[in-house]
Amino acid sequence: MMKRMLPVVAACVAFGMPTLAQPYQDSQDRDRDQNYNNSNYSYPDRIPAGTQIKVRTNDTIDVHDRADNRVYNASIAEDVMGDNGKLLIPRGSNAELMVANTGASDLSIDLESITVHGRRYMVSAQAYDRARHTGVGANKRTGEYVGGGALLGTIVGAIAGGGKGAAIGALAGAGAGAGGEVLTRGRAVRVPAESVLTFRLEQPLDVGRGAYSRDNGYDRNGVHYHDDYYHRDQQNGNYPPPPPPPQQ
Repeated sequence: MMKRMLPVVAACVAFGMPTLAQPYQDSQDRDRDQNYNNSNYSYPDRIPAGTQIKVRTNDTIDVHDRADNRVYNASIAEDVMGDNGKLLIPRGSNAELMVANTGASDLSIDLESITVHGRRYMVSAQAYDRARHTGVGANKRTGEYVGGGALLGTIVGAIAGGGKGAAIGALAGAGAGAGGEVLTRGRAVRVPAESVLTFRLEQPLDVGRGAYSRDNGYDRNGVHYHDDYYHRDQQNGNYPPPPPPPQQ
């Protein structure tokens, strides 16, 4: 009987079939999810700069020449842990991406926001204005922003989606082994759906307060946009000024 079982176990390992360890792993995952989904679990008010976050794209991102402030939905691919071992962001949390103008003719994918159990994380208004070229007054774009703004999150690694399974040359901007059709920055941006992008935060993300605890964007023709995010409705008196960022 033992001799008969050995080939079966070997076949399970060879072909990736579930073994006896799988139910145990599934049980661990369920326990973990129940723990972190518990309303008593305390998530931080700030996700510090330097944190690396893996984000899975939901849709193909394809932008040429100029960004239009469109928001692309995504999700957190892996748990994000703090230096103290505390969970900062659970996998499966909603994320938003944007293609940002980083120069006269340069584009780059950037991290826009993350939402964890209804808590919306974004950068401060000041950092956002610098990165997105917003809030510059009646003259709109000024020389202050010539040369582009700093990205909120720098891509430090990626895996192409769409069944390609190829690593993206994120720092070079071109897809490695993907027929040259994957671009994360440059004069055009193209990333297939289901790609996993690893961002390193250049600015801390803080929980939104007051009016900014919810999305201040708008929908047009079934697409979501963030134009002048922290200032868009202030001229009508509908939104208070953004709160100051919390103390470090």
